[in-house]
Amino acid sequence: MRPSLVLAVGCFAFAVPALAATAAVAADQVPTFDVRQGCRGGSDGQPAYESCLKSEADARQQLVASWSKYPPAQRQACTSEAGREQPSYVELLTCLQLDQDLKSLPKPDMNFGPMRKID
Repeated sequence: MRPSLVLAVGCFAFAVPALAATAAVAADQVPTFDVRQGCRGGSDGQPAYESCLKSEADARQQLVASWSKYPPAQRQACTSEAGREQPSYVELLTCLQLDQDLKSLPKPDMNFGPMRKID
């Protein structure tokens, strides 16, 4: 019984680094999503469906052009978020842009000077 326990622990030890490496590689390039179902779900007809597909294709082109300007951790976090239930390049691009915009906002100056007692 002991050898099988060691084997199971050994397999787990190899599986964890492999998963981490896969996630790191995934963050190096724009992921591939199947957006057809998401576009079908929110479409009222063929023109709306085609418009949705075009928006997704345009967003993917923007992602390919700008992917390397986003830090790997940010790319991975947004990819995880946008790739959940109904993957969307528009959602992924928006996540990356919002995160970038939030980081560029000025930090609030919370220095209100010396504290004074109010009676």
